Amino acid sequence: MNLAKIPLSPIGTVICKEPYGAAFSDLIFAAFESCDHMSLFVRSGLRLHSSGKQVLKRMEPFLVSDYWGHEWPHTSGQRHHIRCYKTCDELRDIVLDVSQSLYQWVQPKLPEDPAFYRKNKIWLHSITHEKMSFLSLTDKEQKDLLLRYPRLKPFLGETYPVTL
Repeated sequence: MNLAKIPLSPIGTVICKEPYGAAFSDLIFAAFESCDHMSLFVRSGLRLHSSGKQVLKRMEPFLVSDYWGHEWPHTSGQRHHIRCYKTCDELRDIVLDVSQSLYQWVQPKLPEDPAFYRKNKIWLHSITHEKMSFLSLTDKEQKDLLLRYPRLKPFLGETYPVTL
């Protein structure tokens, strides 16, 4: 799975404040229900602590792609280690076990920028060290998400057209 080839959605919803606790759990459950893949990346030049290495080891059985690249959703730059995983309940449980919020996924403690993909399209992408994240949902998908997970409502901001 080469993330540089995955197109951005024409619309996006800003996650305007950090989902934590129960809202983070809801976001992760929604992501794993909706998506077939997840990605993380490890920055080159910044050592990953042993806790982060242990997380990657735990996630290894679900790894489908592991490569060095310059691009991933909404980001490009230096060459980094990009890891893509097949979503499943066991992987979801690991994510929820090691973090209680989206922006905890920052090196050196954990790999960065969790992103989720549905049918080779971005569903959620984040730039965790910048505390930025976005959902790519239609209006109907967003309404359905909030009906199922109403605790997410205070964390979602405006919807906008994506222009890069």
